[in-house]
Amino acid sequence: MNKIATKLLGLTFILCVSSILSAQKVDFRLGPKIGLNLTTHSLKVDQTKQTVRPCLGLHAGLITELGIGKFFAIQPGVIFSMHGFSMGEHTNLIKGTGYYAEVPINFVGKYDLGPTAFFINAGPSFNVGLGGNIKSTFTPGIHYKYSYFDSELCFKRFGLDLNMGIGIELNEAFQISVQYGLGLLNIAQQENTKWQQGTAMLSFSWLFHAKKQ
Repeated sequence: MNKIATKLLGLTFILCVSSILSAQKVDFRLGPKIGLNLTTHSLKVDQTKQTVRPCLGLHAGLITELGIGKFFAIQPGVIFSMHGFSMGEHTNLIKGTGYYAEVPINFVGKYDLGPTAFFINAGPSFNVGLGGNIKSTFTPGIHYKYSYFDSELCFKRFGLDLNMGIGIELNEAFQISVQYGLGLLNIAQQENTKWQQGTAMLSFSWLFHAKKQ
């Protein structure tokens, strides 16, 4: 894994452990999370900006929440997410769909209003590519298909995002949130190419109390 990602993972782990150990009260919850992605792209080839169209996808997974006091929580999770892109026109079209396992660790600040709470969150997300494909169409009837990750023309498997979001919690259980994950690493394999990926997410979560101290 990239050295920057490794250092950030270690720092995040230390912060999580120190926060939990120093807390007098830990409220543990977990539950499913589902929603929509809009994947955006910033692409430069030989310092020339290229046009890449955003793509809709889905995400689903499991999140946990360690509530520390009334106003702070740590929310790690494992999310399976679909990302994609398209560029070019009908006779020179390239489209791709990739599938990722993402491990976000969000730090959450809450403002409680009884049964309703508003929250903001931020934190890193460590992403691993699982599979996918890219399809190129140069003329009608002529197609090329190759892996999203394993070719020199494709993407690196490991990514690192910085998440920032806001949301609302209803009845101390149901969460609706919007979030943007800013891609921090160049995910292109080619030396002359800089490709960074960002993700806007609309998510719905249902958290259950599993343990309360």
